[in-house]
Amino acid sequence: ALPKENFNYEKEYMDQTQSVVFIRARKGRSVSNGSGSIITGDGHILTCNHVIDKAKEIQVRVRAAQDGEAAVWKKAEVCWSDVKLDAAILKIPTDEEYSSLPLRAADTKTLPGEPIYLWGYPFGIRLSDDPDKLEISLFQGAVSSVQTKGGLSRINANMEAKRGCSGAPVFSKKDGTIIGILCGSQTEGDSKLVEEINYVLPVKYILENVVI
Repeated sequence: ALPKENFNYEKEYMDQTQSVVFIRARKGRSVSNGSGSIITGDGHILTCNHVIDKAKEIQVRVRAAQDGEAAVWKKAEVCWSDVKLDAAILKIPTDEEYSSLPLRAADTKTLPGEPIYLWGYPFGIRLSDDPDKLEISLFQGAVSSVQTKGGLSRINANMEAKRGCSGAPVFSKKDGTIIGILCGSQTEGDSKLVEEINYVLPVKYILENVVI
């Protein structure tokens, strides 16, 4: 999707939730939970590789149960993944037109202080009695820095995010585009005190490596 010329965060941020999905990946006897975003109208979904790595089956909830209607789950296939980037693209059946989310252009810089927010599913089903009715969660903050580690740029975010939000889209409040996906956190400390900073993979790496 193309970014809007005049994005209004206060009026439009809730509309994005219909395109942020809850992911459940079965890995033998265990189940991995994560978040993802629909980025094409025919059902391509951006998430983290570690959410779906070695999965035997991947289910994506594209709509939660509400107003008397049942939840909608779709079986997904991996069509691209990269371990180093910790990114993956899933594909769900093209049996409807999906509302897609815009990615930030590769040549648009993300700068410290830029206000950002994240939609995701922290702790997966641990927050709800029913995975069909699990509500999405909002986290807000700002870009703290953009650093290079292991040859890759990382957007460090001054923003709370929890396990289960892996793969979630991180949006700019300025233009409503996805600037990157939440991948994890850098930790520092010992048994008495552990500090962390969450980091985001810039979407420029997806645009450079994937044709969808």
